[in-house]
Amino acid sequence: MPPERPRAPGPSGAAAQAAIAWAALAAAHVVLSGTAPRGVLRDPLLSPGARLALLALELVAQALAVALLGAGFADFPLIAYHFKQAQVMPVAWIPLAYAVAMGTDALAALALGDTYDRLGVVVMVAATLLSALFAPLVFLGGFGWAILGMVLWGIGMGAQESVMRAAVADLVASNRRASAYGIFQTGYGLCWFLGSVLMGLLYDHFLVYLIIFSVVSQILAIPIILVVARSFCPVRR
Repeated sequence: MPPERPRAPGPSGAAAQAAIAWAALAAAHVVLSGTAPRGVLRDPLLSPGARLALLALELVAQALAVALLGAGFADFPLIAYHFKQAQVMPVAWIPLAYAVAMGTDALAALALGDTYDRLGVVVMVAATLLSALFAPLVFLGGFGWAILGMVLWGIGMGAQESVMRAAVADLVASNRRASAYGIFQTGYGLCWFLGSVLMGLLYDHFLVYLIIFSVVSQILAIPIILVVARSFCPVRR
């Protein structure tokens, strides 16, 4: 019998491979570009080799957390499509639901940014726990639950637009910060796109799996965020 041909990875496998490859690329680029992150990496007792190894590990962890958050965050066009198809609300009200999310986004970014200055990146854990609940609310709930889900979706957006970017600034020296922002935002956008493709494919036939993927992907980022916060980020006083 002829040998079986290897199967091409599906959308979820491709997303995982892209996330891992991008995380490694981000770590290698920033390490070789001469960053000076804060926290444990500034311990004078660390040898240069140990410092580089820890830096690479920390950046990979941070990148994977960002990748998981992006992959599990449903894009609004898919949510709007569901609102119309399932008749969750009148079509004319769908833009109002988006306006609610954007208003929440603005307020959450302000509040979470201020909290981050006082407590550090652990505030991202609370924001992620809240935003991870948006999927079952918007895809399974009626009008009221869907609006609450859009509020939680807006909180997630606000956290990613404020806390996530501030965390990158805490981890990278000022002379390489713009490059780090570009790398992390590129990876976030790529994983958001791949996750959205997968959720779009799941929507037609496996809506429950779509919800599980969204929730689990975001929840899996939490232990990584906690490890990064405890081991590498500067302590807030």
